[in-house]
Amino acid sequence: MRRLSILLLALVLCITLPLLAQEQEKPGTPPPPPKPLGEEWDWMIGEWEGYAESPMGKSKEYEIVQFTLDRQFLFIQATSEYNGMTYKGGGVTTVDPETGGLVGYWFDNWRGIYMGKGELEDNKSTMTWEGPMGKSTRILEKVSDDEYTLTVKATGPDGKEMESKAVMKRKQMEEK
Repeated sequence: MRRLSILLLALVLCITLPLLAQEQEKPGTPPPPPKPLGEEWDWMIGEWEGYAESPMGKSKEYEIVQFTLDRQFLFIQATSEYNGMTYKGGGVTTVDPETGGLVGYWFDNWRGIYMGKGELEDNKSTMTWEGPMGKSTRILEKVSDDEYTLTVKATGPDGKEMESKAVMKRKQMEEK
C-alpha cells in the first residue's frame, strides 16, 4: 500500500509540474514596456537658466532637460558656476512601475553618484537623494511653464541644516 501511494504521488507530480511550468512566462521573454512618462513632465523640456543662493553664496545655473529612451526617462544636464569653479552634473528621473513613485540617479564631475526616491504631487516633486555628500531633500516646484524653483535641504559640514534655493527660467530663443 505504501509503495502504491508513493507511485501515485510520483505520477501526480510528473503530470502537474510540467503543466505548472507552462503557465509561467517563458524564460527570456521581456516584460511589456511601461507606458511613457506622462504629460505632467512636458513643461520641463527645454533650456533653463537662473541662479541659486545658499549659505556659500550665489551661483549661476544652466540646464538642458529632455526625454530619453522612448520617453521613459527625464534627462537633466546641469552646469553651475560659482566663484570661478564649474560644477557639472547629469541624471535621469523616471516613475518606478512597481511603486508609482519617482526614482532617479545623478552623476557629477566630482565623481558623485547619487540615488533618489520620492513622489510627484500636482506641480511639485519631492525627492530624497543619497550619495557621497550625504543625504538631501530636493523639492522642485513648477511656478509656471517658464519658471520653476528648486529647494535643497541638507546637513552641512558643521552638522547644521542648510538650505539653498534656485530660481530657473526658460531660456528664450535668440532672434536672428
